[in-house]
Amino acid sequence: MGTVLCNLRTLMMRTDNTPPSGAREAPHFAQPSSPRVAGRGPKATVSAIIGSLFAVAFSGSAAESLQSTPFLPAASAGASARTPEITASTFRTYRVRPRDTDPAIGPDNRPHVALIGDCAKQRGRLYLFFPGTNGVPSPDSPLLQLAARNCLHAISLAYPNESAVINDCRRDPAERDCFAAWRLEKIDGVDRSDKINVTPSNAIKNRLLKFLQYLAARHPADGWDLYIEGDAVRWDTVIVSGQSQGGGQAAMLAKIHLVARVALFGSVTDAVGSLRGPAPSWESTPGATPTERYFGFAHQHDNFWPAIQRGWIALGLEPFGPIVNVDGESPPFGGTHRLTTSVACVNPNAANCAHTTVITPKLSSRFVPVWEYMLGLR
Repeated sequence: MGTVLCNLRTLMMRTDNTPPSGAREAPHFAQPSSPRVAGRGPKATVSAIIGSLFAVAFSGSAAESLQSTPFLPAASAGASARTPEITASTFRTYRVRPRDTDPAIGPDNRPHVALIGDCAKQRGRLYLFFPGTNGVPSPDSPLLQLAARNCLHAISLAYPNESAVINDCRRDPAERDCFAAWRLEKIDGVDRSDKINVTPSNAIKNRLLKFLQYLAARHPADGWDLYIEGDAVRWDTVIVSGQSQGGGQAAMLAKIHLVARVALFGSVTDAVGSLRGPAPSWESTPGATPTERYFGFAHQHDNFWPAIQRGWIALGLEPFGPIVNVDGESPPFGGTHRLTTSVACVNPNAANCAHTTVITPKLSSRFVPVWEYMLGLR
C-alpha cells in the first residue's frame, strides 16, 4: 500500500502527461498549454486530476476506514428494514443561511435545510442530498422527509450550482478531464478548472462541515456531532445523493471518500462531445467507495437518458443486474442497482419534464418504495 500511495501522490503532483517509472501510461488527450483565464493557474492535466482523486481516496483517517460496515444489513426479499423503533411520525426542520455558519461563505447565501425525526433512536447515518442545477434546498423534499421519518439525519445542502457541467465541458471532446476538474473544484475549492471559480470556503466540503458544526453547537441533543471528527466530515457515515448535477457531485464524492451509500436520481449526466458521447474517464476510475453501494434511478424519457445509461455502466453497476422498470414492480427489483420509470410527466409542458419526475413530491405515493430501496431502508 505504501508504494501505491507514493505513486498516486506522485501523479497528483505531476504537471505533464508522462507516467511515473514502472506505471502504465495514462490515456493521452490533447492538452492546451495556454494559461487559464486571467488570474488563474495552469490548466490541470489528466494525470493531476486522476492522481489527486486517488491520493485523497487512499489517505483517509480512522473514521474513514475501508473496513467500514455497510449502511444496513440486507433485508430478505421484499421485506422492509424498518421497525417501529426506527420510524418517526414527526420531524424538526432547520433552515440556515451558509454565511451564518461561516462568514467567509458567499455570495450565494441560499439556506441549507436539515431535518431530524422525533425518533427514540437514530440510525446513525446522515442522508445528504444535493439539488440539481439552480435547485434550492427545500424542507418539502419528499426524499428528505422520507429519510427523517426513517430516523436518518437529513440535509439538503446549498452549494455553487448555478452553472451546468454539460454547458461547460460537453462540447470539449479534447479535454475529457474537464468534467473531473469541474466537479472536484466544486467539492473542495482547489483551483483545477478554467470553467468555474469556486473557493475553498464556498466549496461543498467546507459548507457541509460548517453546517454540521453549527447544528451540533446549537442542537446538541440531536446528535449532529456524530458526523464530525475533528475538523472533518465522517464520510463513512454519510449516504450521498443528488439529482442531475447534484447526483454527479454525490458520485464524485464517493470516488474520493468511502461513503455509506450512493443514490443517484436522473444522474450522472456527464458525456463527452454530445449526450450520446462516452462517459468521461472519472466515472470508470476506481474509487474509495465499492461499486455495490451505488444505485441509480432515472426516467426513460429524460433527454439525458443515453448519457445516464452509459454513466451507470462506467460506474460499474451493470454486473448487479439489468435496468428494471419500476412501474408495477416492487422491491427488491431483482437486486439490480439500475432503475427506471416511464410514468407520465407531472408537468408535461416543462422543458425535459421527465428529468425531475423521479424525485417529484406529486409522485411520492408511487415512488416511496423505490426511494426506500435506493436509500437502503428496505
